[in-house]
Amino acid sequence: MTSTHPISAQLSPISFTSVDPCRAPGWGQVRELVNGTATGNVPGFALSAGGLELSAGFLSDPQEHPNTDTVLLFTEGDPVWVFYGDDLRYLAVQEQGDLLSIRRGTPYAVSTGFDRGATGYVVRSDEYLFADTVVRSDLREVAQRHAAARRKNPSRTRSVNGSCTVVPFDSVDPVLTPQGHRIRPLVDDPSGVGISVGGLEVPAWFLAKAHMHPRTDVIVLVVDCGEEGALTLHGEHLEHDAVQYRGDLLPIKKGRKYAHTVQNLSPDKSIRAYEFRSQPTVLIDNPQIPELQPTATERGRAALERLHGADAVAAHLAQPPAQRAAQAASPTPPAHGAAPRVNLAQPGTDTGRRSAKTPTTSPVAGSPRRHQFIAGEWRDGSMDKVLVDRNPYDGTTVAEFRIAGVDDIDDAYRAAARARLEWDRINPYAKRTVFERAVRYVEEHEDAIVEIIVDELGGTRLKAMFEIGLVLNMLKEAATFPLRMEGRILPSPIDDKENRVYREPVGVVGVISPFNFPFFLSMKSVAPALGAGNGVVLKPHEDSPITGGTLIAEIFEAAGLPAGLLNVVVTEIPAIGDAFLEHPAPRVISFTGSSAVGRHVAEVAVRHFKKPLLELGGNSAMIVLADADIDLAVDAAAFSRFTHQGQICMSANRILVHREVCEEFTAKFVAKAKSLQVGDPRDAETILGPLINQRQTAALAAQVEQSIAEGATVALRGEVNGNLFGPTVLTDVTTAMSVMQQEMFGPVACLIPFDTEDEAIDIANDTDFGLSGAVHTRRLEHGVEIAKRLHTGMVHINDTTIHDEPIVPFGGEKQSGFGRLNGDRSLDEFTTLKWISVHRGRRQFPY
Repeated sequence: MTSTHPISAQLSPISFTSVDPCRAPGWGQVRELVNGTATGNVPGFALSAGGLELSAGFLSDPQEHPNTDTVLLFTEGDPVWVFYGDDLRYLAVQEQGDLLSIRRGTPYAVSTGFDRGATGYVVRSDEYLFADTVVRSDLREVAQRHAAARRKNPSRTRSVNGSCTVVPFDSVDPVLTPQGHRIRPLVDDPSGVGISVGGLEVPAWFLAKAHMHPRTDVIVLVVDCGEEGALTLHGEHLEHDAVQYRGDLLPIKKGRKYAHTVQNLSPDKSIRAYEFRSQPTVLIDNPQIPELQPTATERGRAALERLHGADAVAAHLAQPPAQRAAQAASPTPPAHGAAPRVNLAQPGTDTGRRSAKTPTTSPVAGSPRRHQFIAGEWRDGSMDKVLVDRNPYDGTTVAEFRIAGVDDIDDAYRAAARARLEWDRINPYAKRTVFERAVRYVEEHEDAIVEIIVDELGGTRLKAMFEIGLVLNMLKEAATFPLRMEGRILPSPIDDKENRVYREPVGVVGVISPFNFPFFLSMKSVAPALGAGNGVVLKPHEDSPITGGTLIAEIFEAAGLPAGLLNVVVTEIPAIGDAFLEHPAPRVISFTGSSAVGRHVAEVAVRHFKKPLLELGGNSAMIVLADADIDLAVDAAAFSRFTHQGQICMSANRILVHREVCEEFTAKFVAKAKSLQVGDPRDAETILGPLINQRQTAALAAQVEQSIAEGATVALRGEVNGNLFGPTVLTDVTTAMSVMQQEMFGPVACLIPFDTEDEAIDIANDTDFGLSGAVHTRRLEHGVEIAKRLHTGMVHINDTTIHDEPIVPFGGEKQSGFGRLNGDRSLDEFTTLKWISVHRGRRQFPY
């Protein structure tokens, strides 16, 4: 059974099919969309909601709720018959879109005909969906007789008045609220049921006024809207956003100073929605927040402009209100507009309400988060210094962050430690669903993520798609971790004794990620650590705070991860020193970066009895034997050296070529390098974009000059323009040159000839690094034997040096790292084993 999104400071729309059906008293199966007993929820929310999929010929058990009021709404399928009263003598016939309120203590049973069945919702005035359900078995035969009679003569079916009232959407005239909404008080009786329901009609391009509900919990259900959806801005400063589509629920919790406002993003279609409230009347507890109105208007209008263009929005909003309302009026939408059509013969089957490219959050989400993400809240850092995140290609500002200080680090780790205890209580299948939703989020936002990678990192579109593919595979692998926390029972040499070995999370994990592949290399530790049951604090590199940090927070926030389990702190080392490493909360520090910094990270971690996981620099060698397929080897070498401008730890720094084929290889490799387009990473034809910053560019240029001074020959000299560094090829490189011992983080290839295989192996091993490598030969098993002699963590035969797969152990030797990640190895690194023995007899002691 999957869990719903958490009801927390950040609102998360809940689609009908995002939660798996589960067994439910009286109904057979219900989707627990909003339920305090579902582990993803925060207790104390005064409403609960379930998704109903009733097959043709369905009859529920007669039931009643002694202390809880209920509202039923069906949005798809045939009319539904509800028998109610002490002996089920009364009948209510619900058409699509009708509401039926059932007072507490009233027995009732729900039945469908034999045609299509029905899909809808049940909303209860309690945080627990099933806690107050009493199945009335004594009325089962009565319900069966009534249902059989109605099915026999369905044309004669009509409502028989009693205490419950069927309310069609259009049967109540709308009232204009102070916020500018037209709302129909459909269920609104101060002396009646403990739930009130308003029918919302929001015209196209509507900009609402900011308001809140200080004492009332609310669930907004959108039953009809344009394909652009309905935007809700919310939070202390309207800094958060969520978009609902047809059938989505949005729970809004009271008491958190929610300031939410619903915007209609469609250019030509009104929104029709229901607002369920945890009080008997609709039109109270709606104070406006005037100071937030400029923000509401600005952000709402910005969202419209992103979708429809500034000119079109300006022209529409310039019209008189009456004319805008007339243009916005659309034909009355069909009443069934809420839930996606579901195959009732196979409950839980989603027929596809959205395409893979339909966003699940607002267009506002396309603008990067410029805050820390701590304890489930987006907030500024506590330091005065501002970190400016720049586009490495043109120097424009991508974002600005007030950086985090030591107190923020402490808050983040404490939040992770608290949330980890809650995460531990969640059903493993519910945890898996969070990762599945994260996968969907990345897939649906692929285009926007590509743009972020291009703008912030200078990555080409090819690189961006490559990185996103790696992230998706890692998320899918991490989704299996909650179901792989297996223990063992081991025998004992002592009679009547049982040895149990439990696999447990380490607790909290600190992750420090680099700038080169930050989306993937952050996710590579974050997702498995979360999947293994840990809390996580992530510190991205200062050159990639969005792609390596806040983007990941936004993905998991949208996926329904409990607030505080993942925290992101954007800062600089001078501001925090070693506070991130020394804090007592994390038991594992996962670091990806240079070997020099990694050495310091390991020293501090071990000094504080923490386990360091290190993925460090490389100086990888590709060996091309005399019998290699030269064209294949040239293509593989170019990919190994020039992908993402050579800014990959696995890049082939050294290309060793047998002297018999060195001339042919060099000519073809130089020609290949010359053909690679250098320039604007937004251009789909560009292969090499900019290096990450001017410091890296200058350092690489200095390495080239030093190599030339030491005797290297320049076969190709790439132009340097700003942070653009053209492909450069050095030949006649010898083992005596300093470049042979350095990691060159850029598009500079060193070609080294060799005469024997033993010589090639000695050259490849003559380095302090040992991350990756490749061997090209037509004799595959001979290539494997050479690979076994290379002192690296990974070697690839007839392929590139750049590889990472989700279930294969990844890691380096020597100064390239410590530990292994991916698959079972990640599970081992982010968990610990506990031995608990049980003696079932009476132990005899020697004294």
